[in-house]
Amino acid sequence: MPTPMPSGYDAPLKNLSPVVAQVLYNRGVTHDELPAFFHPEAASMHAPSLMYGMREAVRHIRAAIARGDCIVVYGDFDVDGVTGTVLLHQVLSALGANCRVYVPHRASEGYGLNAAALDRLRADGVGLVITVDCGISSADEVEHARAIGLDVIVTDHHTPPPRLPAAVAVLNPRQPNCTYPFKDLAGVGVAFKLASALAEGLPNGQRLRRDVLDLVAIGTVSDMVPLRGENRILVRYGLSALNHTQRLGLRALMRRAGLEHAELTTNEVGFRLGPRLNAAGRIDHAMVGCRLLMTTDAAEAEELADALEQKNGERQRLTAQVIEEARRRIGDHPTERALLVDDPAWPAGVIGLVAGRLAEHYCRPVLVVERVERAEGVERAPSGATTPSPSATLMATETTALAAPESRGSGRSAPGFNLVEALASCGDLLTKFGGHAQAAGFSLPTAHIPALRARLAALAAASLREEDLAPTIEIDAEVGGRDFGVEDLGLLFDQLETLEPFGMGNKPPTLLWRNLRVGDCRVVGANHLRFSFNTPSGTVSGIAFGRADDIGALPRGSVVDVVCTLQYNEWNGRASIELRIKDVAVRGGAGRSPEHPHSSLTAPSLA
Repeated sequence: MPTPMPSGYDAPLKNLSPVVAQVLYNRGVTHDELPAFFHPEAASMHAPSLMYGMREAVRHIRAAIARGDCIVVYGDFDVDGVTGTVLLHQVLSALGANCRVYVPHRASEGYGLNAAALDRLRADGVGLVITVDCGISSADEVEHARAIGLDVIVTDHHTPPPRLPAAVAVLNPRQPNCTYPFKDLAGVGVAFKLASALAEGLPNGQRLRRDVLDLVAIGTVSDMVPLRGENRILVRYGLSALNHTQRLGLRALMRRAGLEHAELTTNEVGFRLGPRLNAAGRIDHAMVGCRLLMTTDAAEAEELADALEQKNGERQRLTAQVIEEARRRIGDHPTERALLVDDPAWPAGVIGLVAGRLAEHYCRPVLVVERVERAEGVERAPSGATTPSPSATLMATETTALAAPESRGSGRSAPGFNLVEALASCGDLLTKFGGHAQAAGFSLPTAHIPALRARLAALAAASLREEDLAPTIEIDAEVGGRDFGVEDLGLLFDQLETLEPFGMGNKPPTLLWRNLRVGDCRVVGANHLRFSFNTPSGTVSGIAFGRADDIGALPRGSVVDVVCTLQYNEWNGRASIELRIKDVAVRGGAGRSPEHPHSSLTAPSLA
């Protein structure tokens, strides 16, 4: 429950509602930070040269371009990696580099650098590999690259392990010897910093940076890094660029997502564009996403957008299927404080999504593993797959020697449990791992799965209390009371919008409104509840998505407390502000949400 703001905090905010001031105080925005928060400006960005390793990286890349060396940008297969890969390829190509891209196949190659791919790249005449959104945990692979005469520059943002790769340069603001002031850049953000340093001082440098900001916005929002500091600046400018993007592939994808004429915000990027771009790497090959972002051919753009739309539908069906199977296997009341579920039929492309949904449902760390039960051929891509031209075909695979059974997993955590640190303590069981406190990926010999399950459960039992496993809703402020009515919703909504862009670390404010009387409550769609509430100042509508089963239809006249965000709604030519409901509690009785029995319904009163 947030602490009420101290007296005088809202003094510089007299033109805004006390609700807005309370939200800013909750998020730790100091008086000194208020101007930058409301008006994030590019001039406030830190110089790329402050990042450890940047000078050496720029020097080496410029020398490679001057020599005509073949450079490969080696990216991860998620949206952050794909956008960062295309960004760096675009800038390097504009600088005259002989440049290609390489994105490993999720199922056959796995995450990050791999020795087989490096061997093929070297055999193809590649002299320099620049990673994007990967590489910080690839010390062995970088050592192998050096042994075969291949230079590597690592750009990454994941938590560094104790042993860093001995690359030409390592760009990661989280590494111990880096004093770069802002630590929360996404992978695409680190790539943008490198691109900015390379473009610095050039006559067209500003245009080169401006032309990739749309990619920065998509990657940063989709990777769910905190939208504070430099990320807030990058996303603000990036959204402006995205709304005017000339990329044929993005325009085609927007049409598929029903966003052709919309003013894009972080919500549309995170929930509609990002998942479609991600679908290629989850279901097939992330090169589809790269090609979509790079193509200059209108017909190909439409074809690739159609492919991503189809893959996204397949991804949704697979994810729902695996979630249902996993929940059936776990049950309603698991006793372990960290869960690991595995199955040979669960595809690696959706296990991260499934882990996230399960962690949210069970309020505890969850790891989901695609189990490989027998030795199988190691699949690899043929060397010609690195060509990034718009007409490039997807990577085919060929099978080499048998390898020991090795499974691949993804985990999502709960507050108070650092997942990557937990995996580090299980390092003897793992082949590879990496990530952040709340999300990580790993691979391990299949025979080690039971031991990993037991050890993680023991770690969670030692560090998580029973109350840590209770679902909670963090409330930013309370509305209602004598001085607030339905007629004030529009002004409050407009003022809360000044806090955008919303995202991790700056979510849409969650409000508590007490003593609303239910005028109508009915089920709409598949599992949604549509409400009409009566207040002394008028009627307000609300909707609870996906909550009909657990909240249930409330009788007219019930007096309830509602936890919600505000959203703009337009229907049949009529615009209004309505409540997007997160939870409901009946006054004088138990809450009506079995899945959230301990939801906090108290907050500082601002009435």
